[in-house]
Amino acid sequence: PEADMVPLLLLPLLWGGSLQQPPGYELRVQESVTVQEGLCVHVPCSFSYPGSPWSSSSELYTFWYRDWDNTDYAAPVASSNRNKTVKRETRGRFLLADPTANNCSLQIRDARRSDSGRYVFRVERGDSVKYNYKEKMLDLQVTALTEKPHIRVREPLESGRPTQLACSLPGACEGGRPLTFSWAGAAVDSLDPQNLRSSVLTFTPRPRDHGTSLTCQVKLQGSWVATQRTIRLNVSYAPLLTIRLSQGNCTALKTLSNHTSLPVLEGQSLLLVCEADSNPPATLSWSQEGRALNLPQPSAPGVLELPHVGAGDGGEFTCRAQHPLGSQHISFSLSVQSSPNSCRFKGSEAHRSPTMCSSSGNGMQTTSLTILEGEALRLRCEADSNPPAELSWFWGSPGLDATPLSPTAILELPRVGPAQEGEFTCQARHPLGSHSVSLSLSVVYPPQLLGPSCSWEDHGLHCSCSSRAQPAPSLRWRLGAGLMEGNHGNVSHAVTSSSEGPWTNSSLSLNEGLSEGLRLSCEARNVHGTQSASVLLLPGKAVPQAGAVPAALGGAGAMALLSLCLCLIFFCIVKARRRQAAGRPKVMNDEEPVMGTVTLGSQKNLQPDGPPDQASPAEKGPLLGEQQELYYANLTFEGLKPREPRDQEATSTHEYSVVK
Repeated sequence: PEADMVPLLLLPLLWGGSLQQPPGYELRVQESVTVQEGLCVHVPCSFSYPGSPWSSSSELYTFWYRDWDNTDYAAPVASSNRNKTVKRETRGRFLLADPTANNCSLQIRDARRSDSGRYVFRVERGDSVKYNYKEKMLDLQVTALTEKPHIRVREPLESGRPTQLACSLPGACEGGRPLTFSWAGAAVDSLDPQNLRSSVLTFTPRPRDHGTSLTCQVKLQGSWVATQRTIRLNVSYAPLLTIRLSQGNCTALKTLSNHTSLPVLEGQSLLLVCEADSNPPATLSWSQEGRALNLPQPSAPGVLELPHVGAGDGGEFTCRAQHPLGSQHISFSLSVQSSPNSCRFKGSEAHRSPTMCSSSGNGMQTTSLTILEGEALRLRCEADSNPPAELSWFWGSPGLDATPLSPTAILELPRVGPAQEGEFTCQARHPLGSHSVSLSLSVVYPPQLLGPSCSWEDHGLHCSCSSRAQPAPSLRWRLGAGLMEGNHGNVSHAVTSSSEGPWTNSSLSLNEGLSEGLRLSCEARNVHGTQSASVLLLPGKAVPQAGAVPAALGGAGAMALLSLCLCLIFFCIVKARRRQAAGRPKVMNDEEPVMGTVTLGSQKNLQPDGPPDQASPAEKGPLLGEQQELYYANLTFEGLKPREPRDQEATSTHEYSVVK
């Protein structure tokens, strides 16, 4: 009987537990475990208990309880005994492993905040083994969901090739709370919405998808708890080439299309930038007509700079991009054009060498040309440009009320006169800009003499003489064998000369030395010729000859000579007309007889460009190809003796007439 009582005394001790772990009972488990809300956790656990002959044939059961629950009455949170009811809030979420291998591991699915707390493990086998392992308990902590989804790219993304991306939430497990997936991003916006709600995304990347964002969001079904992760897509794609350029002073870059022609003005600067849009970056190189170009900046292989484009820079330029996914190239033709930059003038009748001139930029260059009056001039303008410029001639400067002269490059001036003096402009119009070059034409001619004209004054004889020429002439007086020029004077005479523009004026005052037979002449000269006119002092009256305005001094002639003078006047008129028809010589030396006293009268007025500061000027001298005018004078001298008539030979030599 005493032996039978021993087991009865031991059982209450086992059931109630003890403060110290009995020999043979051991629990190996992680005492503290943390899991995020909605996720799963596996808690490894193993145990041992002492064997007993009374319990070896009984079924082994394991349980997990809340630490505050009474294991005799309360329901466990997990049980290996199918007949043991577990707590409703943990049913299907807290799962125990098979205890036959002494495995007490606990699988927790869809962790909830309310699951936080301490848990105790209990083992039962028959009536001999019933034990709570309170010496070592499990402390479970459930925190907020902070875990980010994981996006797995199964293979490198390549443009044009379909690929799959998988999204998963670490800590989630099968059988846990269902998860809702959604995808968002520029690369997948156009996809089927059903595809975007799957954890596995199938799509075909494009070059523009490279570098864009893709987001996978995971939401716990039945709650507002959600988490997401965003990645940037790395899409490989073949190069897409573009060439941008800037010309001259323009810094803005413009895009150049493939196989186009690029016209560039010679001398301009050109900057070419070849860019390849690819991933990974392509290797760039430049070539001209198939020949590789060595670039000055190896660090920027796509940049080609031509500071001064020359004629030899024309041809086909190619930028090539080498890439693992394929190579590409883009070409263009560089056409070097020159704006109008040269001209040529030629004087065909003057036998001059061609005058060369050139213009640059947008300005206008002017050259000068001097030509003798009456000569012919042929001007030819040449423009060196590509394509050829359109040439035309103007009188004056283009844009300033210029008068069109010729729509071609040739300008003919058959007979140049003073009226043609001025500026001739050749304009070259070109698509790349217009240029002008001007010729300043100066016309030169020999002297044209007006005078001399003489009048009697209180203190003597006063004569004046004017001449027009280009360049301005010089005037001088001859009195008998004496020569007087410049500005000077004495008791017997005074000479005063002045010039303005093409005109030169000179006056002579004689106070003494007047005698019968005195010859007085005015002479005008410049580098292109000489002209002179003379006055012969005779008694009586005379009519001046053509080419000068004669005046003569003489006494009162006999009335018997009147008829002879009239005949001589008629003879001289006829002879002068014949001389005028023969043309004006460059060097004129006419001696004109003058008689009597007088008043000078002109048949027409001076032109507007007549000699300045002339009180009573004579008519302008004969121009080239013009008729000479006849002037009439009557001079009377007091106190002089009449002169005897000369013979016919003298009359022919000096060409004068005596009026009685």
